[in-house]
Amino acid sequence: MRRMGAARFAILCVLAAGCASKPVRVRPIDEAESYRRDHLSALNSEGLSERTTTFLRRNLLDAEDIPALHARLLDRRERALAFHLAEITYARGGRSDDPAEAAKCFLSAAAYAYAFLFEERLEPRPSPYDPIFLWCCEIYDRSFARVVSHIAGHGVRGRSSLRLPALHGEIDLERGRTELSWQPGSYERVLVAAGFEVTGLATHARAHGLGVPVIGVRRPPEMAERTAADRFLPPVLLTQASTILARFDVLPPFGGVQEATVEILDPMRTTAVRIGDADVPLDTDLTTPVAYMLEKAPTYSGLAAMLQGEEYEQYAQLAMLQPYEPDRIPVVFVHGLMSYPMTWAPLVNEMLADPVLRTRCQFWFFRYPTGYPVLYSAALLREALTTVARTYDPEGRNPDFQRMVLCSHSMGGLLSRVQVQASNGRLWSMLSQTPIEDLPLAPGEKELLRRSVEFERLPFVSRIVFMAVPHRGSDYARGFLGWLGSSMIDEPRKIEMLPEAIRPFLREEYRDRSLGEIRQSITGIGNLSPGNPVQYEISTWPYPPDVTIHSIIGNEDAAEPGGTDGIVAYWSSHVDGVASEKVVRSGHGVHWNMEAIEEVRRILLLHVAEAEGRGEPAGATRR
Repeated sequence: MRRMGAARFAILCVLAAGCASKPVRVRPIDEAESYRRDHLSALNSEGLSERTTTFLRRNLLDAEDIPALHARLLDRRERALAFHLAEITYARGGRSDDPAEAAKCFLSAAAYAYAFLFEERLEPRPSPYDPIFLWCCEIYDRSFARVVSHIAGHGVRGRSSLRLPALHGEIDLERGRTELSWQPGSYERVLVAAGFEVTGLATHARAHGLGVPVIGVRRPPEMAERTAADRFLPPVLLTQASTILARFDVLPPFGGVQEATVEILDPMRTTAVRIGDADVPLDTDLTTPVAYMLEKAPTYSGLAAMLQGEEYEQYAQLAMLQPYEPDRIPVVFVHGLMSYPMTWAPLVNEMLADPVLRTRCQFWFFRYPTGYPVLYSAALLREALTTVARTYDPEGRNPDFQRMVLCSHSMGGLLSRVQVQASNGRLWSMLSQTPIEDLPLAPGEKELLRRSVEFERLPFVSRIVFMAVPHRGSDYARGFLGWLGSSMIDEPRKIEMLPEAIRPFLREEYRDRSLGEIRQSITGIGNLSPGNPVQYEISTWPYPPDVTIHSIIGNEDAAEPGGTDGIVAYWSSHVDGVASEKVVRSGHGVHWNMEAIEEVRRILLLHVAEAEGRGEPAGATRR
């Protein structure tokens, strides 16, 4: 009996162990860790998401059996299965050491993700509140970015169609709409923007959505081969921000051929596309292409350009980063002393981040040797703007061109202000009683003098933004430092000889000055002296009533009128009767100050709103 009892007990223990379930328990866990686990997927880990692994377990399916999963998707039309396939193929692509095999995986991942997001035959409709909706958007973007990189790495440019292998068959990629500024085949290479890190800028002009932001790199043609559209492009590697979007047709049976249309979109024009019944925002990156171009541009020294003006005059030009757009308002940036166009990069980056400004404005830059006399540099700017007007709006009928804005920093403001002024003989009559045509000068010298002191208003400039502009000069430009800087400037002979030629014909108060003083006074630094009579005279002229003026001024101590930005005092920067004056706590580099940059953005949005007949600017809220 005892033996029988022991045997029964053993049997009961075995049976009990075989039928018992695993213990179910809970333990406290940090909420952040719980959230992290819930959001693990192939996008941020080496494994699959819990959603996919649960689906495979419940249905006794193998993640490696793509043909079976694909057939079930077409048969049962389960939308969630499209996500699972997208994640599985994306993970497989990430594990592959073979670039060609990885490209096949990523192409399938993009197709499955697109099916989840947009295929109307799948059920139920996708919910934007489900995390896998955003995961599919990201799988699509990342996967197709890898495909684009693979294609670009094999030197395929300018093709209108391409058949590529995928895990689930083959895909015919047909080029559809393109918004590139130039023909697709004219780009030297296409780079995925996500492959570069940008430093040196406080923010990134980026909008999130669907598509692959890329950098189109193009070398401009030689000057002799340029068309009117290329005429004002700088002689550097040019870049264009674009977004590549692939629209996939219905998934075919496994092993079949799927059709897809590839669109190359300009985020400066298009911010969203229509897919089915949805307006889908584009994924865009406007900062990286500009940063790439600046990084590859030849070195340009603002100091050397100031000291050796004649050598650098060949670089004096109005530069457009892309061809002229007739439906956008030109905004021209004019830099200051010892500077160059790159100084505007932080400000322009913020303007590009605004969806209204990047579609309604085009940003141009004027570069000049800053050691030249201000009025001569102003003449170079005037002639460049006039040439652009004659090229693109010869009859003055384009309302957007006729609303041009000049945005200028420091000395650049002295160049800008005389673009909307007419001299009416005032400057030369202040300096001399002898008409220019009666001076015993060579024709070239007379023309140089006339270009500098006789000018008319440019009618197409309608607004000016002054930033830290020394309208009445700067104390730093006089005394020993001013003398030292001016004496180091190597003026071109055509300018250097002019003071000696005209000195006998100057009025007595100017004729009594030494030749050295006269030569010093006409340099870029000398023009900034508070005692410079020409610049002071211009500062007293009123602005035309149909030109809107704004002032942005730096004060090192407080964001209130008064003080100095370290270089230019408030009494010199202040202009009476302006439409707005903004004082920010800043040094002289006010155009890098975020509060000042936001003021420029406000002004340009107001300018666009007025151009479109609206009272209030659109897009006033940052996205």
